[in-house]
Amino acid sequence: MVRLHQLIVAIPCAALIAASGAALAADSAGFTPDKKGTTLHLAAMASVELPNDEATVSFQAQETGATLAEATERLIKRVNLGVARLKASGVDAVFETNNVSSYPRYTEPRKGEAAKIVGWEVHQSISGKVSKVEDAAKLAQAGADYFAISGVNFSLSKAAQGRVQEQLMREAMKDVRAQAEVIASELGAGSEDIRVVSVTFNRSSQNMIGAFKAASPMMARAADASLERMPLPQFEAGRTSVSRQVNVELRVEP
Repeated sequence: MVRLHQLIVAIPCAALIAASGAALAADSAGFTPDKKGTTLHLAAMASVELPNDEATVSFQAQETGATLAEATERLIKRVNLGVARLKASGVDAVFETNNVSSYPRYTEPRKGEAAKIVGWEVHQSISGKVSKVEDAAKLAQAGADYFAISGVNFSLSKAAQGRVQEQLMREAMKDVRAQAEVIASELGAGSEDIRVVSVTFNRSSQNMIGAFKAASPMMARAADASLERMPLPQFEAGRTSVSRQVNVELRVEP
């Protein structure tokens, strides 16, 4: 369980604007407020880091052939077998085809001659999204006999982000309130003299490690069903920072 009171970070910033364009004058007693009152524009941000709880594994299949039809037929067979293996792995995943493409392969042109097509290369990429980060490695292992693994992305689910929004809002508002009370005190006013004009919230999240890219020869190898089964890889899911910023316009009555 995440302890919000330990992980919350408040980042204050404030701008003080005198109503009706009048400037605040400083004297030995502190600031002198405008007779019509003082407008404050304050902002604060609260953040919490949470462990990522979902992952997307990206796969790519490639085949070649003398003709486009031949290459495409080989690709379809490989992908169909690979997807069947993924679905039979026991991992609960949502699959999506991301891209299908084909490219001609040319001869090295001789002087005065145009290059000729000698074959075709076809690609298909698919991804599988899992709701348990520990299943990412199992899915990668299951597909390695038919696909090259192009990457693994870890993220924090919307549900997990939603569960901390109320606490972040309260922490941000608490910080704004403290700022406003300090400024009001300097103006010779109390908290009872502060009036709220408007409040707006912004939310954001940032993956602390970004996308995991599988760069080792084992992960980037060309898929070959004749190879030994790939061992279970180890992935680090990382964390995501979830933030909520509040912008408040206040008025300190004279």
